[in-house]
Amino acid sequence: MDFFFAVSPILLVFIGMLFFSRSGVFMSVAGWNFAGLVAWLYFKTPLSVVIGASIYGIVKAFAITFAVAFTMLMIFIMKETGALSEVVKTVRSITTNKVEQTLFIGMGFGSLATSLGVVTPALFPPVFVALGFTPLAAVAISILCCDPLTSFALLSIPITLPARVVWGPFNIKPPGIANLEQFIWVFTQKITIFLPVVSVCFALMMLYFVGKWEAVKKNFIPAVVSGLVLSLSALAMAYTKVVPVEVIGVLSGFFTMIVIYFMFRKSEKTETKLDSAFLKAISP
Repeated sequence: MDFFFAVSPILLVFIGMLFFSRSGVFMSVAGWNFAGLVAWLYFKTPLSVVIGASIYGIVKAFAITFAVAFTMLMIFIMKETGALSEVVKTVRSITTNKVEQTLFIGMGFGSLATSLGVVTPALFPPVFVALGFTPLAAVAISILCCDPLTSFALLSIPITLPARVVWGPFNIKPPGIANLEQFIWVFTQKITIFLPVVSVCFALMMLYFVGKWEAVKKNFIPAVVSGLVLSLSALAMAYTKVVPVEVIGVLSGFFTMIVIYFMFRKSEKTETKLDSAFLKAISP
């Protein structure tokens, strides 16, 4: 019963959204209140702890709220000043078609930006719409592109922070691991093992939103290559330890952008334009 009550708030949110079509905002508040009641009434957590944890969670969530709000403000300012149009024009000169744009921005630059802490679901949709994508495809790709290397987001905080908490406050020290640094590397290696399958699947899903199954079948090899370059480069860096964990996602995204660029250059030639106007436009 302990396990059932522990996951019951998640089940409540899932049922409310899936079967009763309630909004994510409504169900998140409902799940939060229900979790507080379960903690207080079933697990006998002091009410002061429940309230304190709720306040702490709200304060911690401000970081994401501010990041999304200011990212949207930045996009609005870039659009009004013409900077967004300049970025779109340069991207079109670098890429040849929507498929390459999807893989170049979604798999490559999206992973790089996510690893640096950029909120891609807020930043990328206007860019994709300006490139001619449908609103659905623009939002879908922007959401999917933060997932292939999401463990390396914000300079690998999803990896390093849990490792530090487990090693420090919880004092969980697996046998054969001498220190925190070694524990972080082992944790990173365990995560990257799954990336070849995960990254390829995300690349194929992005293409599906661009042109359904026809786009997936026609561009299956480029999608697989982009997913494998992204994942295997991260896997290689995790096992060779040639760079810090914090920059693995950044470098993997960059390598993927380069491979996609030259892979499509074999079949089509375009005149790449990178001038001072683009550098000014991309500077934010």
